[in-house]
Amino acid sequence: MNNSEPIVIPWNPYKTEITKLVKPGKNKIMIKITNTLINILEGVQKESGLLKVPVIEHLNVYTFPL
Repeated sequence: MNNSEPIVIPWNPYKTEITKLVKPGKNKIMIKITNTLINILEGVQKESGLLKVPVIEHLNVYTFPL
């Protein structure tokens, strides 16, 4: 990410919280996909890499005083 140090998301569900990293205005987000060695070691072709378009979802957070 342009505003901070890299975030590593090693496995499913491939989601992370970025609220504290984005700033008002334009942000540049770079995604790097790295395959695992399992495809090479097993000698079997499996789907890998970025299989869908990345999506940034807005999540509303509500707090209620008790």
